Amino acid sequence: MATTDVVKLNEQVIETWNRHDTDKFLALCDESIVWTINKGPETFKGKQQVKEYFENWRNAFPDLNIRIRNTVSNADQISVEYEFTGTHKGDLRTRPDMPEINPTNKRVTAYGCYTARVKGGKLAEVNNYPDRLGLIDQLGVLESLHQSVH
Repeated sequence: MATTDVVKLNEQVIETWNRHDTDKFLALCDESIVWTINKGPETFKGKQQVKEYFENWRNAFPDLNIRIRNTVSNADQISVEYEFTGTHKGDLRTRPDMPEINPTNKRVTAYGCYTARVKGGKLAEVNNYPDRLGLIDQLGVLESLHQSVH
């Protein structure tokens, strides 16, 4: 794949997140996609698990918007720095070993980075490095989450 095609695929993926279009998002993913959230125990394997991850965020932040801040890419990989904004209107599970966060109605701006590997013109592997602590702090639930796990 040409580097420009990898960049275009990434832009399409971000567009599906911003439009909350689960079907188009999954169409851009390889059947055996592996989506890992680093600094946590989550790895989502295959389209069904990745769909559940996508819908968790879409439901928690119905006005979710991701903006690409910077990219570095080659013929089969891309690294992206992003900005995420949204209003927390639905239940959110940030990790399987943490309690679900009920809606706070707070508007957040969070940042992160991810790397993605492309295979056959589709996303095959994503390693996401979100600033979860910054997000949870903005939601105002940091102290209550800390107490619930101790």
